[in-house]
Amino acid sequence: MVAVDGSDINLPTDRNDFIYRAKQARSDNYFFQMHINALYDICENRYVTAITQPHPELNELAAFCQMVDQCSMPDNTIFIADRGYVSINTIAHLLDSNKFFLIRAKTPFASGSFLRYVIDAEKESDQEISLGVTRSKKREYLISNLPADIFSPEDLRELYWKRWSIEASFRSLKYALSLVCLHSVNRELIIQEVYAKLIMYNFASLLHAYATRVKKTSEKDKNIKYEYKVSFDDTIPIAKELLIGGLKKSIIKALLLSHLTAIKRKNSSPRRVRSQTVKPLNNRA
Repeated sequence: MVAVDGSDINLPTDRNDFIYRAKQARSDNYFFQMHINALYDICENRYVTAITQPHPELNELAAFCQMVDQCSMPDNTIFIADRGYVSINTIAHLLDSNKFFLIRAKTPFASGSFLRYVIDAEKESDQEISLGVTRSKKREYLISNLPADIFSPEDLRELYWKRWSIEASFRSLKYALSLVCLHSVNRELIIQEVYAKLIMYNFASLLHAYATRVKKTSEKDKNIKYEYKVSFDDTIPIAKELLIGGLKKSIIKALLLSHLTAIKRKNSSPRRVRSQTVKPLNNRA
């Protein structure tokens, strides 16, 4: 399973740069921004490929098709994307490349929706419709070519939920790997820094997977009351020191297993709502 998504990176000001310069809405001010489109392997927790674009030339649909063509993935790979990547051209390109996909779409009634041109609201058709009336906006439209006899609607919902891992990876990439703090004004050097930190993320992911496997093996026969996991963000500084050569291989495992975070479980009991207390006016506290 491969998730596709993008994220913006704010660039340092360069008054001679007219490629990455964009105008703010309802203002005469300008900002400089770069957009990263990436394919993220959900099973392996690492980036497969990425493409950078100037924000004024942002085209996520073209980037998606380009990344699908330039990466070599198994034939049974499922590409999972959000609403910004759905279009007739994208779906045709995936079908022509014999790729499985699961893409979220806007509602048929939204402006610019892909389904608006597929589902004709004025045309009569013989079909069974189940209508649910609710005030919340939790209904989702998913477009997929996965076999209907193998993947149920619940399976599709579970698969799309796994796409959130790329959102978490962008958070680690920006803050744990400090991609929000760039070391150069030169745009070419910034692109090199982006790819360098993507590679560092993948290397840290390998160490994190190793530490997780070692932890699971060591706790196999132990009766542990609370469950913990290896912290990925704390693995990144260890990965940096290992590449620099400042750490001995003999202590790597101990360092990785020393940074654990508790696994949060959903509270099954309902939340207790309590009445608010009263503070009288003569209270001096």
